[in-house]
Amino acid sequence: INDGKITLRTPDDAINAAISITINGGEIDIVSTENDAIDSNGTLTINGGTVTASNNYYYVVYGSVTLNGGELNIISTSTDYEAIIGSIIIEKGALLTVSATKGILDVDSDIVMADDAEENDYFFVRYDTESEFAPVPDIKAALDGKTYAEIKIETHEHDLDDNGKCVCGYECTHESYTVSKCDACGYICTHEGQNGSCEICGENLGKL
Repeated sequence: INDGKITLRTPDDAINAAISITINGGEIDIVSTENDAIDSNGTLTINGGTVTASNNYYYVVYGSVTLNGGELNIISTSTDYEAIIGSIIIEKGALLTVSATKGILDVDSDIVMADDAEENDYFFVRYDTESEFAPVPDIKAALDGKTYAEIKIETHEHDLDDNGKCVCGYECTHESYTVSKCDACGYICTHEGQNGSCEICGENLGKL
């Protein structure tokens, strides 16, 4: 699918392929009432466009998903099943929205960044359209049990607290100290050791 506006309403799989599906653009609005909204039986690659897939069955989108660009909106309306989210690879610049209108989200596989992600790229999530996106240390834990989430990848600069920890999950390793203070984050060593030097920062404690 390269472009255009496509609306599908079906009882069975709305879009089904034997091996792979590629969407390069367009506005795709899909609803399946009794089966998968999109079933690739292999790989679904989205390079652009806006894809909204909804159903009240087990999997909304079945198959391994690579989201290189555009938007993918996964909506579960089932009262009998949790909204199962399978394997998804997300590229920076893409947006993934997942929602369970009558249940909860259940991530049963990996949601990961593309191979070209940089060291300071992190998953950012928000749970409603009014909130700010915030980095999360564990994307699976951040989604499981929720009813709505928007996910994207952004470059993140750590904002460390007094213990050298960031909300994204990063923790300073405190590799070097100057006068009991971590050179990287400012953490003040609590000192361990009874005589001589501190075992953590090397500060001379004297004889206690």
